[in-house]
Amino acid sequence: MVVALIEELLTKVQQLQLIMIAVSTGELKIHEKEKEYTLLYKNIADLMESLEEEGVYIENPNNFKSLSNWRDRWSYLKNGYASKAGYIHDLYTNIFNQIDIISCQQYIKYKSQQELVNEWQISQFEYVIAKIKQLKLIMISVATQGEPVSLIKYEEDGYRKLYRELILQISILRQIGIAVPNHNQFKSLWQW
Repeated sequence: MVVALIEELLTKVQQLQLIMIAVSTGELKIHEKEKEYTLLYKNIADLMESLEEEGVYIENPNNFKSLSNWRDRWSYLKNGYASKAGYIHDLYTNIFNQIDIISCQQYIKYKSQQELVNEWQISQFEYVIAKIKQLKLIMISVATQGEPVSLIKYEEDGYRKLYRELILQISILRQIGIAVPNHNQFKSLWQW
C-alpha cells in the first residue's frame, strides 16, 4: 500500500511541477491550468494524509495553493526558464529525498542481509556503472548543447527515472556495508 501511495505521490508532484514551470515561463496561461493545478494540489495533500495514516509523514513544502499564489512568487525570481524550474525542483527536494529513503526501506524491508548481498554480483556492479555513464552522458549533453531548454524537456523524464534507480542501488549497497558516495545531488536536469 505504501509503495503505491508513494509512486502516486511522486507522479502527482511531477505533474504539478510541470504546470508550475509551464505557467511561470509563459508557455501556458494561468486560467488554462488553474483548475487542474488546484485539483492536483488537493490530491497531493490527500496522498500525504493517507501516507501519514500508514505511518509515513511527508510535509508539503509547497504553500502555493493556487497558480495565482505561485505567480506572486515567480515574479520575484530571476528571469529564465532554468532558474524558475530549478526553484520548483528545489522546493520539492525534501519530498524527493524522503521518497528515496522510503522506497529503499520498502525494498529491503523483507529481505535478509544475505539476500541483499546475493543480489549484488559482478553483473549488478556492471549494470550500475553503465547507468552512471548514461546519467553522465545526459548531463554532458545538456551542458554542451546549443538548445539546453528543449533538450532538458526531452531528457527530463528519463533522467529522473535513471537517477531514482541509481539512488535505490546506492542505498542497497550502503545497506550491505559498501560505502558508496553519491556526488550527484541533482535530482532534476533543471537543477543541473
